[in-house]
Amino acid sequence: MGDMRAFYVALMAVYGPSHQIQAPLRSSDGSALLTDKEAILQRWSEHFEGLFSDRSWSWMIHPLVKRSRKPQCS
Repeated sequence: MGDMRAFYVALMAVYGPSHQIQAPLRSSDGSALLTDKEAILQRWSEHFEGLFSDRSWSWMIHPLVKRSRKPQCS
């Protein structure tokens, strides 16, 4: 098999480390292209907050879970 670690170290010396590039993201209204890391993370946060606060997907909750909830007194 040889020395895999030495082979990896040699590859890194020749090619260098790989760089991760973040793709730009559109703002919520689509007017701006976000390229800053913090702005992109904030936009993803807004996206998922909106997604999970939407009650229209409540039909996906398992029927047994719905039945186990206590009725609310009004």
